[in-house]
Amino acid sequence: MNLYFRSTSFAFAVHASALVAMCAVPLAVSERFTSSGQRNVISIQLSIAQPAAVESVAMTIEPTPPLPREDPIEFQPVQHSTLSRRALAPPTPPEVTPQTMPVMRRAVASRMRPPAATTIPIQQQTGLSEKEPASFTANEPPQYPSQAVRDRLQGTVLLRLFVDSTGRVEAVELIESSGHATLDDAAMEAVKKWTGQPARRYGRPVASEEVLPIRFRL
Repeated sequence: MNLYFRSTSFAFAVHASALVAMCAVPLAVSERFTSSGQRNVISIQLSIAQPAAVESVAMTIEPTPPLPREDPIEFQPVQHSTLSRRALAPPTPPEVTPQTMPVMRRAVASRMRPPAATTIPIQQQTGLSEKEPASFTANEPPQYPSQAVRDRLQGTVLLRLFVDSTGRVEAVELIESSGHATLDDAAMEAVKKWTGQPARRYGRPVASEEVLPIRFRL
């Protein structure tokens, strides 16, 4: 009994060892059996896989053509033009000729009689047609009052004259004042004394009314 058990155990151990050896090493096993089922030949060959051949590829390296050589850039110094001192000098300002201003000489007042008023004849107001107005050109104009001259008073007095057929002034009426009573009174007092040529209608002397402005101006 023990002997049989040992034989069996030994057989299992041998088979196990064989299986381990077959798994560890790649083996090509070819077994041939006869028609009766008996194992005739067991051949074990060790095949070592050859490394795959590496295909060599020929690489052609063409040399790079050399870069074209550029000519060196020549730097020339800038020649500064020589400017004459006359060109650099500031322009000469034009000569300014001072204009001679006329000398206004102050008139020296000479001792003369006071300025007189100016009479301006105006159209006759009687409404007569084909007539000639009265004329008082032969009379002296009113005198400029001395007080008005000192006070520098000026103005125009407008008077209405009532003239008879002989050319004498019968009455004087103030139409418009000069703004200064001194000038108004001087004009009226002077005109009241006037005697001139009467107005004429168809060649005959007639009474008339005349409007006369008298201007006082320094």
